[in-house]
Amino acid sequence: SHDWGIYQEIDHVLDPLEKNMISKGLFEMAVAIRYGENYSLNTMRDAVILGLTYVTGARPVQLAKLAVKDLRIDTRNSETGLIRYSLLLPYAKQRHVTTERLFLAIPAEIGALIRHYIERAQLKPDGKLFEFSNSAPFNVSRAINKAFLCFSPPDYQAAVKRGEAALPTITPTDLRHNVGHSLAMQGVSAEEIAHILGHSSLTVAKYYILATPALALIRAKALGINPVWQNMVAMMLTGELTSSTKWQDQRVVGIIGDELHDGIGGCSRDDGKCPFSEVRCCYGCLYFRPFTDGDHQAVLESVVKEVDELISISDSVGNARNPLISIHETTQFEIQSVIARCRFHQEKGGVR
Repeated sequence: SHDWGIYQEIDHVLDPLEKNMISKGLFEMAVAIRYGENYSLNTMRDAVILGLTYVTGARPVQLAKLAVKDLRIDTRNSETGLIRYSLLLPYAKQRHVTTERLFLAIPAEIGALIRHYIERAQLKPDGKLFEFSNSAPFNVSRAINKAFLCFSPPDYQAAVKRGEAALPTITPTDLRHNVGHSLAMQGVSAEEIAHILGHSSLTVAKYYILATPALALIRAKALGINPVWQNMVAMMLTGELTSSTKWQDQRVVGIIGDELHDGIGGCSRDDGKCPFSEVRCCYGCLYFRPFTDGDHQAVLESVVKEVDELISISDSVGNARNPLISIHETTQFEIQSVIARCRFHQEKGGVR
């Protein structure tokens, strides 16, 4: 008998902050490579495996079957440099032998990472994209967690190295279920979910959809206003606190809505090149150094105003599941976390 309950298991679903860390890490790596940054081949390989599993929900056995030529370039614009990629993903768990493959569009950043990895590894078109010396599930799981650790804050990486913190434990199954649940939360049909995950029936997709009410409650709880939780999360997402009078390097300035925000923090990037929107994306960035005397409340009010307007517009056009709403809500939570951390810092007399 099938244990269909696993598809409604919501205790270990990736929370918005973990997903934010993965997507930002992959995007920033792709941008850094475009600007000439060099990464080791193993680091590139781990990031590619994480990226593919995160966006497609591919099983390890599917990744093991991938050929280099399965990455396709659909369109290329020479003026803008925009390239659209797709992937021919082998099926898994099929009752009959088949050479058919799933045709899936993938984000440009993931496609660029795969291309760079192929060039660095000097792989041939008919060769395998990944060579696993033994168990594919073991190798894929290890690559996922090594890449996730690479995208984690330096303090956490140092703590893991010293044996003071546990290694991250994200499995390919976690990422696969995340794809299914995320699609269901966005209102995607059972037929579309089944196609993306390579299922031959709609049974599993329907169980993902049935789990959406409980997922919404879990998500609301994760984005709650517990100050202790916010302080802990802020310490993981941003750099050390400082004051505007002590900070001598680059400062963050940006516009949200119709409001200009400055004096909220500094940026510790060595090259000064940031691929993200200033202020809006800073509160979830490892390079951000929040000012204890910054007006973070004003930034929060601007984002809350945007969220309210976005919800109103989305409802008016019948798109209540607009994915931009969840992105803005995550930004709102990140700002609240920094506010809680600054308050905690002040209450403790300036001790971090």
